[in-house]
Amino acid sequence: MKFDEMGNMSGKNLMLLPGTCCDYQTNFGSVLDDLGKKYHLICVNYDGFDGTGGIFTILIYVNLICNMSSGFSEEKSSRGQCLEQ
Repeated sequence: MKFDEMGNMSGKNLMLLPGTCCDYQTNFGSVLDDLGKKYHLICVNYDGFDGTGGIFTILIYVNLICNMSSGFSEEKSSRGQCLEQ
C-alpha cells in the first residue's frame, strides 16, 4: 500500500480512497489540483495498484505471523482458517 501526500500542507487533511480495482490517479486525477489548493491530500493506492509489484502483502504477512504463532501445517495455511483464530 502506498500513500502520496500533496496539496496545501497547512490545510485540513483529506484522505482519498479509490474505488475497487483502480488507483487514486484514475478516480481523482481530474480534481487533485483543485482539491490541493485548499486541502492537504493523502492519496492511497492499494496493494496491486501501487506500482511496487507487491500484491496483498499485508494479508500475506498476517497469514505468515498467524501460522508461525499457531504452528504451521498445510491444514492451517489457508487465509480463512488463520484469520478466524
